Amino acid sequence: MALAYPNVIPKNTTFTLGGQRFARQTLPVEMHTQSVADVQAMIRNITIEQTAQQIAIGNPPSVLEVDGRTGKRVEDADKRTVVLYGVQFADSAMRQVELELASAIDRSTTAHSGRLRNIAAAWQWLFIPKRGAPRALTAGSAPPVFGAGDQLVLMPRDVPYATLTNRNVARGGKIAAPAGRKGRPAKSKQNRGFLFWAAEGTRRRAAFKQFSVAVVFSREHMAPGELMTRTSGTGMIVIRARTRSVPV
Repeated sequence: MALAYPNVIPKNTTFTLGGQRFARQTLPVEMHTQSVADVQAMIRNITIEQTAQQIAIGNPPSVLEVDGRTGKRVEDADKRTVVLYGVQFADSAMRQVELELASAIDRSTTAHSGRLRNIAAAWQWLFIPKRGAPRALTAGSAPPVFGAGDQLVLMPRDVPYATLTNRNVARGGKIAAPAGRKGRPAKSKQNRGFLFWAAEGTRRRAAFKQFSVAVVFSREHMAPGELMTRTSGTGMIVIRARTRSVPV
C-alpha cells in the first residue's frame, strides 16, 4: 500500500501586529517544503512498491539500507534507500570472488598442475543458511536467496594443500602489500596469503559495500584430505550480510 503524500504547509499563517492577531495565506516560497516532502514520499513509495513486486516473483530483499542505516524504517526515509535482492547479488558475488582468488593465486605461486587456481574444478561453494544445514552449490544450480545471517563460503575441494600453500605464501611475503601513508605497508597487511588478498580485493568492489568478506579457518568444514588438520583447519572465504535487514 502506497503511503499518503503529506501536506506539510499550513493553509494559513497567523501573526501579531499592534497587539492584534491576523491570518494570511502561506507564501509561494513555502512550496519548497512541500516539494521536499513529496520527493521523500516518492522515495518511500517506490521502495515499497518495487520490493513488493520482487517478493511476488520469489526474489525477496536481502538487505535494506535507509539513509545509510540498516536499522531505519522505509517510512522514515529522508534522502535515499538501497535495497539488495538476494538471488542476483549472490550470483554476482560468487563470480567476483572467484576472479579475485584466481588472480591472487597467480600473483603468489608458480603453477605446476594449475589445479590450485582452477576455481571451478578444484574449489567449491557452500551455502550455510542462518537456520539450516550447509549445502554445496554446483554450476547447474541457481544460487539461493542470500539474506541476513546466511553465509556463502568458497573453500578448497580437490586441493588439500591449498591452506598449506596459503600459509607458505604468507610466510614468504610473496605478495607485497601496498605502501601506506608513511611510505611503508601497514603491519596488518604484511605477510598475508592469497586468501587474504582475494578477500581484500573483493571488499573494495562497490557491490560488497553492504557485506563483509572475511578469511576463516575452519576445522568443522575441512577439505577432504586437508593437510592442516593439526593447526588452523581449512582456509576459506566467507561472505555475510554486514548488518541485519529490516522489514519493508
